[in-house]
Order: sequence, then structure tokens, then C-alpha cells
Amino acid sequence: MKIRTVLYLMFGAIVVIVLSILYGTNKDTLDSQIVFGHGLHIPVWFALLLASGVSMLVPLLFGVLRDLRRMLRDFSVRRQARSRQEAEELYLRGVESMLNGREERALEHFNEVLAIDPNHFEALLKGGEVLRGLRRYAEAIEFHRRAARVKEDDLHPLYSLVSDYEESGAPENAKAVLNRIIELNPKRSLAASRKYRAICVSEGAWEKAWEIQKRIEDQLSDMGRSRKAEKKYHLGIRYMLAQSLLQAGKARDAVGTLRRLVGMEPAFVPAPLALGRALLALRQPEEAVEVWEKAYEATGHPIFLSTIEDHYLGQEQPRRAIEALKAAIWKSKKDIIPRFFLGKLYYRLEMIDEKWNTSAPPAPASTPPGWITASAAENGTASWSTSRRSGRSRSLASAPPPSTPPSRGRVSWPPTLSPPSSSFSTAGATVTPPRGTPSRRAGRASWNGSAATFPRVCSRPQAKRSACHPV
Repeated sequence: MKIRTVLYLMFGAIVVIVLSILYGTNKDTLDSQIVFGHGLHIPVWFALLLASGVSMLVPLLFGVLRDLRRMLRDFSVRRQARSRQEAEELYLRGVESMLNGREERALEHFNEVLAIDPNHFEALLKGGEVLRGLRRYAEAIEFHRRAARVKEDDLHPLYSLVSDYEESGAPENAKAVLNRIIELNPKRSLAASRKYRAICVSEGAWEKAWEIQKRIEDQLSDMGRSRKAEKKYHLGIRYMLAQSLLQAGKARDAVGTLRRLVGMEPAFVPAPLALGRALLALRQPEEAVEVWEKAYEATGHPIFLSTIEDHYLGQEQPRRAIEALKAAIWKSKKDIIPRFFLGKLYYRLEMIDEKWNTSAPPAPASTPPGWITASAAENGTASWSTSRRSGRSRSLASAPPPSTPPSRGRVSWPPTLSPPSSSFSTAGATVTPPRGTPSRRAGRASWNGSAATFPRVCSRPQAKRSACHPV
């Protein structure tokens, strides 16, 4: 028994005792009648007893009502807890079915969850995703709208709505939702801005994409984050904006944009290419070629050499193309690529001799012309070499013979192996090569026909010349 009940009983007993004493001493007074009206009267003691009973019954009644309300609330809480637990179990089953690829079964579980709790936030989100995967876009949009109404300050339903609208082919609605996201949280809407930029890029709205790109870069600066990851988008969007200006006939505006791009990132190959085309549109071909030449020096990309070559050939100026490629050879540290293009150009122009001379590496400027020597082998073959001042020699037997003998008076490296038409002098000795056709066997040069014997020219110092055969 509770203390409060004991106190109530004690208080009641005290009241009864007091009333009994008062009744004994005031019996005549208490037996008198209290008249309320015609024929309605009660004794005084009954009126006092009725008042005492009512005063005790009112707190008791309030206490009973309070306990009853508490009991009902506890019952409701337990019932809601059971329902919530059941809903969570069904939700987990739905997620499991979703992960296992059983979308229809997952959707059934989510609907059961919503039947128990119509405002179940996670079930609305996941159910919308399942419906989007089933291409039931209208129902997916409705689910995500309900989720957005359940939690108005949560951005997940809004991003899901953006995906729904994108996949359903309603980009304008997607952009409207993205604008709402940006308005709700301007400082933390980086993902929304990037999605908006992606939609603009897919639509080709480059001016709007550039506006959003600047907003993204400003947000990154405000957040203290690096803008390095956005550099490729910056370059690409500005480049496409310049291309759209160029297609619209605004070549001068395009030139300004492209010059800023080239200054910002010289290694961005499309920018100088487009800048040269824009300058050609403004009838400034010399500046266009200069831009391409500087871009090749900065990047080493062969497309600039090809562009210069095609430009001059289109203008019927092959000599200018040759001069430009020769200048590129002279300026390049690694001249293999410009030499290849120059040789290709010679081939296109049917300048076979120049092609052969260009494809071979030139002799160093500090090396003087060597003494041509010939030695006769025992098997009748002749090998050619060049002796330099340093005493080293470079074998020429492995060099392939040219398709056409070089013209007289041209200095080339390596020397050709084609037979001269007449005898020539080397170090005071006259050498007459045999007639025949040159051929290559085992890496040595020989003449088909009768064997040739040449006198040997000694290039050794005076003290060691005794070992040489006399001329």
C-alpha cells in the first residue's frame, strides 16, 4: 500500500471522529432541516456529510483520470513501438531485396512499410529509387515529393527529384529543383551547382555553364578549397564558349577568349589551334602561323606542324611550308618529328633527293669534312668510311642506298653509295670505281661484276706510315 493511500485513510478517519464528536454536542442543531424549496429539505448533518464527500471525491476522481490517461498513453506508445519495429523489419527486407536485384519484391516491402507509416522517410526515398529504376518516373517523382514534404530541410529528396526529372527527359524541371536547392543553402550547394553545370554542358548552353563555373570557383574560394580539380572544366567550357562565338561569326570576341586560355594554360592544345583559325577568319594568316609555331615550341605536339603544312599548301605556298618546317628543326631540341614532317612534305612534293637528305642526321657543325678512304678487301669488296680529326670513324656500310643518286655538288650525310659517273680524286689519288650495280651483302657495300681494287690512302701520323701500303 502506498503512503499516499495510508494518509488518505488516516485523514478520513480523523474527519469521521471529529464529525461524530460534533454531532454528539450539536445534535439538535444538526437535526434541524435546511429548506431548499417547496417540499425539498435535508438535515444539516447530511448537508455537511455530502460536502465532505464531494470534497474528497473530486481529487480522487482527478487522480483516477490522470492514471487512466497515463495508461492509455503508455499503451499507445507500446503499440507505436511495435508498429515501428515491424515497419523497420519490412524496410530492411525491402533494402535486402533491392540489393539482390528484386525490385518488384522490394517495392512491395516498401509499400507495406508505408501502409503502416505513411510518412516513413527512408521508405519513400528508397521506393522512389526503385520506381526510377523500373522507369516508372511519375510514381518515383510522387514518392520523392512526399519525402520532401516530410522533411522540408533535407536535400536528399530534392537531389532524387533532380535525377527523376533528368531520366524522364524534363531538364527544365530538374534545373528548377536545383535552383531551389541553391536558394535553400547557397553556401553549401556545390553539388547542385555541378549538376546544373552538367545539364548546361549537355544542352550546349555554354554561357550559362560559364556563369555556373564562375559560381563554383567562388564557392571553392570561400570554403578555402583548391580550385585545381575545376581547371579542366574551366578550360573546356571557355574553349567551347569561344567555339560558339566563332561559329556565330564573332571571331574577334573568340580571339580574346582564346588568348586568355593560351596565356592561362599553354599546354592546352585545342586553344592555340582554335586561336589560329580565329585569326585566319580575321584575315591575319601571319599571326595565325606565329601562334601555331609558338604552340609547337611550347608543347611539341605534331598537330601544329601538320596544321602549318596544310595551311601553306592550301595557299599554294609549298616553299613557305618547307621554310617553316626547317625553322622548326632548327629551334627544336629533339628534331625527329619536324624532320619526319619535312621528309613527308618532300615526298608529297616528289622531292625524293631532299627527302633522303632530310631523313638522315646532319654532321655536327664542329666536325670538318673527313678524308674519304677506300680499302680493298681480299674478297674484292669495297667499304667506305670517313675519318674525323679525332681519329674516330663512322662506318657507312650499314646505311641504306638512296632510291635516286644525289645531284652533284650537294653535301649530304651519310654519303651515298651509288657509283659515280666518272673517276674522282681522294688525297691526291685517282680512284675509278667499276661499273655495275650497287648491292648490300652482310652489311657491306660491293659492286656486282668484276672485283674492284682501290689504292689505300693512309691517314695515320708520319711516324706510323710505314705500316700503310704506298699509294
